[in-house]
Amino acid sequence: MASNNPIPNPRRIFIFDNPRTCSHLFSKLFANHSELQLLYHPFLPAALYGPERYQQKTKHCAAADEVQREWGTSEEFREWNVVTYESANRKLVEEIEAAERQNKSIFCSEHLNALMKHDRMLTHLRSPTRNSHPTTPSSASEPIPENPTYLPDPLLTTLTPILLIRHPALTIPSSWRTESRIKNLSIDDEDFYLLTTNRWSRELLTYLLHRCTASGWRKPLVIDAYDVVHRTGAVTGRLCGELGLDPAGVQERWRQLPREEWPGHSVVVAYTRDLLGSGGVERGVGKPLEEDFDIEVETEKWKGEFGNEVGMKLRKCVEAEMADYEYLRSFKMEV
Repeated sequence: MASNNPIPNPRRIFIFDNPRTCSHLFSKLFANHSELQLLYHPFLPAALYGPERYQQKTKHCAAADEVQREWGTSEEFREWNVVTYESANRKLVEEIEAAERQNKSIFCSEHLNALMKHDRMLTHLRSPTRNSHPTTPSSASEPIPENPTYLPDPLLTTLTPILLIRHPALTIPSSWRTESRIKNLSIDDEDFYLLTTNRWSRELLTYLLHRCTASGWRKPLVIDAYDVVHRTGAVTGRLCGELGLDPAGVQERWRQLPREEWPGHSVVVAYTRDLLGSGGVERGVGKPLEEDFDIEVETEKWKGEFGNEVGMKLRKCVEAEMADYEYLRSFKMEV
């Protein structure tokens, strides 16, 4: 049913996330909501597979280069290989307008490494102080932040922004499992940092908060994936209240898809296999890592799974991201 709420259509909900932040699970909760039209990763083809892909500018191992060459000539990737940021923006606008013609709101999710301007990412990536922690803007003397993304301001200002975050000790090892297998990345490849850092979320939040104060843009919402998994009903109920959505349209259980109904693209399946094979939110057993995080315990697990060298490098990556994660978490929607 349509909700009676003071927030007019269009809501234009946009989820800004990072890989392995339970972003597909989060969208799945709203997949059958009658007021929403879901859209996944409109910019990812441009960022990772198209003629402007950022891997052309990053340093990575020979094995990862070979994967890129194979994808560049594969029929499976043919449609993705021609997508540009300009065409991705056009596609997004078309999808928004199509949803609104049906009196629905777009519910779009995208990884921030696919949205950030390349020069911005690469400048930070190669800065000798990249692991230093930025100060929080506090005075008029601070430089006015610039839009760090390829979403133009006239479009960005119409969106309802939601930043989805997750504990680095969960996202970074999970990214290593997938990226080392699918893209043959090395732990030291620049691409791996671009996929796993929380800096893009922090930069976007800084910009959105500035525009919220200075220009009356919608205030960004921050959601922690811990709440998505372990407080599902509470976080979706609160979010529906914020967005003026009917909470009855949210699902925590769904039909488990047989293998023959999975997507036909190998990369899509590789990244979403666990969700595709699920019948609902899976919370696991025992105490969640976020409730009892011990870097020593986790490091031993990573060393056991990936070997000593990679395990210690994962630890270093996690430690470097904790300050930005805690900063982002200080803005999270309480449930």
